[in-house]
Amino acid sequence: MKRKLTAILLSLAMLLVYAPIGVFAEAGDTVGQDDLLKVEAQDISDTSVKLTWTPVNGYEPSEDVMFTINNGEEDLTGELSAVSEDNEEGYEYSPEEGYSFVVEGLEAETEYELEVVSSDAVEEKTPSGKVQFTTEAAEAEEEEVAEEPELLAAGNGEKSLLLAAEPEEGELADIPNLEVKPTGNKGTKNYLQLTWDAVEGAEKYIICWSGDNFEKKWETQNLSFKKTISTAGKNYTFHVAAVDAEGNPVSLETECSGKVPKIAVARKTGTTTATTTTLVVTIPAGHAGTYKLISVCGTDKTIKKVINNDGTKQTLTIKVSKLLSAKAYKFYVVNVDSGVVSNTRAVNTSLLNVTGFTATSSADAVILKWKRVPRATGYTITWKGGGRTGTIKVAKGTTTTYLDNFGTNYSLLHPYATSYTYSIKATKKGFLASRKAASVTSDVIRTMLLSITFGTSRTLTSHTGGSVSAYFAKGTTVTATGYTNGKYIFYYNGRQYQVLRASISSASVKQLNASKTYSAAEATSYVNRMGLSSSTSYLIWVNTYTQKEYVFKGYKGHWTLVQGPWLIASGKPSSPTSTGMTKIVDRMVSNGAPYWNVTYWFSIHGNARVWGALGYPKSGACVRNTNEHAKWIFYNTPMYTAVYVF
Repeated sequence: MKRKLTAILLSLAMLLVYAPIGVFAEAGDTVGQDDLLKVEAQDISDTSVKLTWTPVNGYEPSEDVMFTINNGEEDLTGELSAVSEDNEEGYEYSPEEGYSFVVEGLEAETEYELEVVSSDAVEEKTPSGKVQFTTEAAEAEEEEVAEEPELLAAGNGEKSLLLAAEPEEGELADIPNLEVKPTGNKGTKNYLQLTWDAVEGAEKYIICWSGDNFEKKWETQNLSFKKTISTAGKNYTFHVAAVDAEGNPVSLETECSGKVPKIAVARKTGTTTATTTTLVVTIPAGHAGTYKLISVCGTDKTIKKVINNDGTKQTLTIKVSKLLSAKAYKFYVVNVDSGVVSNTRAVNTSLLNVTGFTATSSADAVILKWKRVPRATGYTITWKGGGRTGTIKVAKGTTTTYLDNFGTNYSLLHPYATSYTYSIKATKKGFLASRKAASVTSDVIRTMLLSITFGTSRTLTSHTGGSVSAYFAKGTTVTATGYTNGKYIFYYNGRQYQVLRASISSASVKQLNASKTYSAAEATSYVNRMGLSSSTSYLIWVNTYTQKEYVFKGYKGHWTLVQGPWLIASGKPSSPTSTGMTKIVDRMVSNGAPYWNVTYWFSIHGNARVWGALGYPKSGACVRNTNEHAKWIFYNTPMYTAVYVF
């Protein structure tokens, strides 16, 4: 398999692997069991290095692979020249040989960091690799002079000449029509192109340029020479001379200069969203022509804008829209005529915002649901409530529901539950999360709480958590969560206790919210998650916290709401309705009120006289309904239908 490698700037946050090694560190130091790319570095000279990446641990590349180089202070990828070792037309990967390329234009004796990242998603990991290397120190001057090619003359501290012996003045002519022009490959490289006319008797031509102190030279039999330029805007001076087959000069050393215009593409900080980004393009003065802003995503290249320049300095702020969310883009500007290109600017779009985020109150948890976000690999949920905050990590992008049961046995805690506010963002490693969090507020299903005060001192034995006795002095106030068999139920030090109503001097409502209504989904979730059952195909649930009543049809674990929620009035604090489960065991048409549905502990009935509005606990223990609702239960629910009060 052969595939194209694209070199672009990329965020350091995309990398999964950090393995600092020297230039000659062994390959085993650069890859771990979970890593998918092995990266190695081998120096060539004090200003260039050979870099190799190879897939490992069964990974087979199917997407573009990108690299970035950093010197510890700034990203230098766009300033350096990266040349494929084997194929100048493009970067190729071979599964047998891996992939190698040479980076030129480095500083001697400097530490660099190379990062390689694939846009593949493999088991929720981004294939990547990292390596640190230090270039060689520059050799001493006397060593360099000793190794100079024969045609280079010693300069004695001055500029070295290309020719072994300088011809007498006027004996030879300069290289005719020597000129240098900036060009490009309309991709990601810039060149300075030298051309000249043939010199009679010349076998080859020798070229070098300033910046290298003429320590290196190139020979060619062509009438042109192309030099890759890593630093745009820098002036390069070239020296060219012609020699015959024996190396004797047939021309003088001729000089000319040129530079590639420094066209810049920058990304405005904080302007990238899931579908847009804003770029700043600068074209220097003196470079009139037509330019194109190119967008690259994977193998797809698109012209996003055509820019016409009249030769004056031009700075444009360009908003690019209709991008794909959670994708790696690179942008550059290319001159239509010369092919001169700008630096490459990498942009990762963020993920789309989460939509359809809902929270459903349930028996011992809050059920969160949302719509799937394209290309998300996970979600981050934050919550706050009850003076606490927390973070929930959802590790799969395909997940669209989460059950927050607070990581504990909530059976002792849910009566006291507070409201919780949840916010959710989609995530993908190396990409910006959703910019806007979706938020919802919910809580677990609650019951009415009563504040009760002991009228006499009592020593009570716990009903849960072991038989532990506790002393409660007269005047002690505690919070009751229910009522059964003539006793208030309350919790103390994590254990349940019960105290006779006769031992209580006063009782009042502590927690109640009749304006709140649990939805059909919440009520259904509650009875099914609690595993409530009935001897008939009907089930009635009375929620004292909201003063609402619900009627279900079905069977255990598969109840469906058929009536309600109805507003009711439960027993007042001094004579509360018994909590827990009971059954309808009798019917009465008249007993001071119509449509009596009698259970073991209380009745569900209509009103014989004006009681005032429903929605507050004020009965003698019964569950008051409107006549219409009491009548429906009377004629539709079978005898021994289960009734749950909570």
